[in-house]
Amino acid sequence: MPRLGSVLGSILAELGRARVIADHLSRDLVGEYRDDPILASMSVPRVLLDRAELTLRFAVSDLVEADLKAPVAGNVSAEWARHVAANVVPAVLDSHGLSDAERKVAVARLVGSRDAPRISVPAATIGEAIAGNVASSATATTAAVLNTWGALPREVRTKIGTKAEFRRELEGRLAQEAASFVGRAADAELVKAALASRLDVGIRTDDLASQPEHIQELKITLRGEDVALIIQPGSEQ
Repeated sequence: MPRLGSVLGSILAELGRARVIADHLSRDLVGEYRDDPILASMSVPRVLLDRAELTLRFAVSDLVEADLKAPVAGNVSAEWARHVAANVVPAVLDSHGLSDAERKVAVARLVGSRDAPRISVPAATIGEAIAGNVASSATATTAAVLNTWGALPREVRTKIGTKAEFRRELEGRLAQEAASFVGRAADAELVKAALASRLDVGIRTDDLASQPEHIQELKITLRGEDVALIIQPGSEQ
């Protein structure tokens, strides 16, 4: 039995081949249009696929689902430190009117860089965030960031306010970021499980179950630009 992914992939590939064939036909017409005194003033026609709608009916013959695992706290903790260093702290500093040079120094002193973050958050704390308690991770991360507060130049500290003010601002931002960050980590595990699962289908009439309740229906809509991406990813066609 074919897998559903193989069926969908084949459909997309055939639509892509149709686009290639159409473009080759347009290319072959260029000479004819150029040599004809009347056609020479016209644009060479090009077939465009504006919209394709497909309905695929199938019966599930076998389904093997991979186990859904919780994110590994240690891995998420390391990624969280890089995210805080590269995105969160720089974004908070941006609201305080620092010059480019001051911002660069402040980021380096507080968190380092994405590739070499100066901060770390205990995996156990990130484990609590994965379980739903993001407040502790925000507090622990804020403490790690402010550990080098004294290393900031005086003019930088003057612009961003007192340590207590900056702590409240940073901790509030980190609490918001932590919730979405661990959510994305959980979604990534869901994607891994989906990719590791297998769905086999029957698509020929004689393969389909005789009982209507066993037949599944999947509607697919593709726009012309979707097909263009199949042919040349990243192009402007």
